[in-house]
Amino acid sequence: MPFAVQLFFDAATDAALRRIWRDLAEGHIAPYLHMSANRPHLTVALYERLALAESDAALLALAAEVSPFAITFVHLGVFPPSPEAVVFCAPRGTPRLRAVQAQVHDRLDRLAQGPDERYLPETWIPHCSVATHCPAERLVDALAVSLRLPLPLHGYIVEVGITQTSPARPCSSHPLQPGDS
Repeated sequence: MPFAVQLFFDAATDAALRRIWRDLAEGHIAPYLHMSANRPHLTVALYERLALAESDAALLALAAEVSPFAITFVHLGVFPPSPEAVVFCAPRGTPRLRAVQAQVHDRLDRLAQGPDERYLPETWIPHCSVATHCPAERLVDALAVSLRLPLPLHGYIVEVGITQTSPARPCSSHPLQPGDS
């Protein structure tokens, strides 16, 4: 069963994204994210298998070393339908964001099997999904709803955690610790 390592947002950013998820569900356009156990997030690593206890301990140590940091979502994008589309909002790919993503891989790759190549540091496209499992014929509707997201959206990354995917099930999360990192 696959596991995602995810970064989570402050309450205001989380709420703004959840409003879009809710509107997409209420419009019968793309209800999956709203109905799932997902939280708005950036996935920084995806593995087919993960030594869960050891990985959680490694993330707890990382969270103790990393302070919450700013993120700004600046545009919407689409991963092409195959057969369903994903609409996402993309943040600026700051050096800080890329460094944290690389740190996750440095600490967890040895504890995992089957890393998804799309989430390796050299190929990663930072994004927060706002619509998944979206039928191609509803893509225009999903984009219209997603345009309600107030961009640029300024927020903070405040937690790191692990979620089992398919179906989504939170495994752990750890607040980033304020400090001078």
